[in-house]
Amino acid sequence: MAIDSANSPTVKVGILNSLSDSIAELPMRDAALLAIAEINAGGGVLGKAIEPVIRDSSAEPTKFTEQVSQLIHHDRVVAIFSGGSSQTRKAVIPLIDQADCSFWYPFAYEGLEQSQHVFYTGSCANQLLEPALKWLFDQQLTQTEDKSIFLLGDNTIFSRTTSNILKALLQEYNQTLAGEVYVLPWGTAHIDFAAIAQQVKQSKATVVFNLMSSFNTIDFYSQYSQTGVEASDFTIISLNLTEAELQQIDPIVAIGHYGCSSYFQRLDSKENQQFVQNFQAHYGADRVTSAPIETAYTQIYLWKLAAEVVGSFAPEQIVMASQNIDFPAPSGMIKFATDRHTHKSCRIGLVEPDGQLKLVYESDRQIEPQPWLGVTNTSSSLITNLLAQFSQTSATHQNQPASTQTEATYARELPLYTAQPSASGNEEEIDLLTLLAIIDEVILVFDRQGYCLQIAPTDPSYLVDHHQSQIGKSVYEVLPHKQAEMYHRFIQIALDRQTTQEIEYYLYINEQKTWFFARVSPISANRVAWIVRNITDYKHAETELHKITADLETEVSKRTQELVTTNKSLQSQIADRQHAEAELRALFRAITDVILVLDHEGRYLEVAPTNPDVLYLAPEEMLGRTIYEVMPKHKADELMAYVRKALRSQQTIPVEYSLEINDQEIWFAASISPMLENQVVWVARDITDRKQSEVMLKNAKEAIEKTYKARNVFLSTMSHELRTPLNAIIGYTEVLQEEVVEWGHEEIVEDLERIRTSGKHLLNLINDILDISRIEAGRVSLYLEDFDVRLLVDELASSIQMQAKKNNNKVVVSCAPDLTDMYGDLTKIRQCIYNLLSNACKFTHDGEITLSVYGLTEPIAEPARDSFGELLTTLQVSQTNMQVEPKAPASSASSDSQLELPQEHHGDRYLIFSVSDNGIGIEPERLPELFAPFTQADNSITRKYGGTGLGLAITNKICQFLGGKITVKSELGQGSTFTIQLPEKFNSSELEPGRSSFL
Repeated sequence: MAIDSANSPTVKVGILNSLSDSIAELPMRDAALLAIAEINAGGGVLGKAIEPVIRDSSAEPTKFTEQVSQLIHHDRVVAIFSGGSSQTRKAVIPLIDQADCSFWYPFAYEGLEQSQHVFYTGSCANQLLEPALKWLFDQQLTQTEDKSIFLLGDNTIFSRTTSNILKALLQEYNQTLAGEVYVLPWGTAHIDFAAIAQQVKQSKATVVFNLMSSFNTIDFYSQYSQTGVEASDFTIISLNLTEAELQQIDPIVAIGHYGCSSYFQRLDSKENQQFVQNFQAHYGADRVTSAPIETAYTQIYLWKLAAEVVGSFAPEQIVMASQNIDFPAPSGMIKFATDRHTHKSCRIGLVEPDGQLKLVYESDRQIEPQPWLGVTNTSSSLITNLLAQFSQTSATHQNQPASTQTEATYARELPLYTAQPSASGNEEEIDLLTLLAIIDEVILVFDRQGYCLQIAPTDPSYLVDHHQSQIGKSVYEVLPHKQAEMYHRFIQIALDRQTTQEIEYYLYINEQKTWFFARVSPISANRVAWIVRNITDYKHAETELHKITADLETEVSKRTQELVTTNKSLQSQIADRQHAEAELRALFRAITDVILVLDHEGRYLEVAPTNPDVLYLAPEEMLGRTIYEVMPKHKADELMAYVRKALRSQQTIPVEYSLEINDQEIWFAASISPMLENQVVWVARDITDRKQSEVMLKNAKEAIEKTYKARNVFLSTMSHELRTPLNAIIGYTEVLQEEVVEWGHEEIVEDLERIRTSGKHLLNLINDILDISRIEAGRVSLYLEDFDVRLLVDELASSIQMQAKKNNNKVVVSCAPDLTDMYGDLTKIRQCIYNLLSNACKFTHDGEITLSVYGLTEPIAEPARDSFGELLTTLQVSQTNMQVEPKAPASSASSDSQLELPQEHHGDRYLIFSVSDNGIGIEPERLPELFAPFTQADNSITRKYGGTGLGLAITNKICQFLGGKITVKSELGQGSTFTIQLPEKFNSSELEPGRSSFL
């Protein structure tokens, strides 16, 4: 059954514990909820909050199976975090293996089991018994010649199977059992543990291995004080004696005895101290933690990490990802073996009077789980005996009594807690990793076939996908085929030639075209380091430079290479430390940045030999000297101030500075980061080329702006100079037209009309030039008033009739009934709408022109899309230089243009003035230039229809000043629709009534 969580804001997980078991399972539920709350506070898993579905589990296998089925099929959980017993776990395996759900079991278990969807996060028998026996005999706890051990267990699968492993191990030590007793499972009948204690004493055993369940162990110690047995009679080592069990008994009776587990509450690691503190802060200072409780907490994080590696909650994907994750748990670093069992430590604790366990032994490494062999170097007879015992116990005890009671389920919200990994490794490794942490490039390691082996944790925004999901994948699985072929080709060239290859290329990251420069360097016979730097900003600067002037062509880049690290598990995954160090140093040599380590006195402790050309001295000569011994004092004072600031703030300090080296000024961009208590790492990049380009770019812009201002002044002056004689010519011509008729010279009336018409046309052109000059100079006057929109529409419809009739066009007016008064500049609004009507009449023959006016409560915010879902052309008009920049290319014959409204008008009522025609239409490729001055859709249009190309530019700018915008939708041969959108009430809070100006 598929689990559909793709469209849900949450992902459901099942929490299945016996809520009446206050010793282990109820605290396990609390620990799981603590982990869930911490993860949700940190953003959840794959963008989803975890929703716990809590159920009270049954100890009866059939009922337990029904509860699991309910969680899977009704609650539709993707994972179940359970308690229970070996018997209930085995009962649900057929169901779990057929479902899209993983199952997590946190208790120590007997092994001899394999399920494709079950994760065994508790200890296997071999992880506890073998190190415990070795410690036992190393400590010589049995002093007699016939060192004898007594086994005390119960009739459960775990206890019986574990005892067989223990007996097999004892044979390797040439030891025999003094005796063994297996009691009934807890809750089935009263057990006389006093009699059993006397039986152990009579056997003269010196050590008792207690394999019983938690509840039987508690009953045993509750009766222990009544047995008359002295603590010196024998030593007890228990696999189920933790802080939780000791809280239920008088610890005095257990003093001198031992508990064997993977975890104790008193572990002094930073992760455990934080875990215990958070657990007690939320559930009470008297609450204790134990191995099952810690495992219930940890396995939630293991599931989260696996899901994030593969980007999926599917159990098959979780299984695959689990082999590549580790987690700094309270009990130590946890990782999975290939069979979904975890590597665990073995710890032995001595019971103290306060009910805590004092750590007396800890394995020197994490022990590999061996669920099928139990221990290493065992004979085939051992496996046979184990399998036989397993079958016998499973057949004999099919119904363990229930030990749970139903109580109300709940989940409480908790504050964020993030576990911090503990530091490890020597000082040199810390130095290298610190250097890597401040490098902003991405470093990847590929093999010859193009599989990604490692990714340095520097800047994941450069990657096509989440960096963990790329590890182990081929470039053909991550990149488009063309880019993947390019990657593979350069990898092979670098390896075949054993030389560094350089390449520039682009990828689409988050739908944005991103440019990169990469250096592909071989670091072994079959592996390369792909060191990549984002050069998108450089590409944009280069494009901008070419637009401003063709004379400014330069490459603004000094190739830099950065240090690489593999991934966060590099230390534990690479066994050969020298080999790892050699790879890191090979990557150092590929970097061109200056990397220095200085102390608080400015003394050079490390100087990476990356780019000696930008150093005052050779790297080996700088070591041991101070800044003041290497460079001039005024520069040394400047750089030491940066060092002190970084050490004082304990933060990375970005700076730019220049040095004069070899009679040449060299500019640097540097990051200064505190590394140790009194040391900083200084990473500097030569940015001299960039600085020079910035100066050239600034000079070019200033020259363009100066020329632009001169042009505007010239146009304004010349326009004023031309208007005076033109007005005189037009006036005298009109007077002559009246007088020549009276004089009887009608034959020259037509000539005078041509003079008057030409003069009017030239005057209109000059007026347009003056308007656009004033607009571009920011000198626009607004006359704000209230006016009736309907009267404005009637006036426009009347005044355009004569022009419409010239081309046999029909004008249709459509006004919404709810139109009211408008507050704005009536003259300029009339000018804008008239311009659109005039253009429609000019470019339409024998057609229909429609003026529609209506109101909207919200602005038209979304750009239009064509039938294929592609974003239509959007135009943005600069308020400084009238440059029209298309945001995206048009992809069909129909296009829209759109301008952003000023922020202060959002939420007001808007009036829409739409002018439509069925004339010649506009080609899509011409739309991005439509609102630029002196521009028409085609030069042939100017010749055929006339006009200056200033009308739409003026209209567009006026709409902007009035707080609105203009958009166009057109199809060649079908007509055009121009839409003006203006606020009904112009926001004049910053303007005085009457005549106001935007300057």
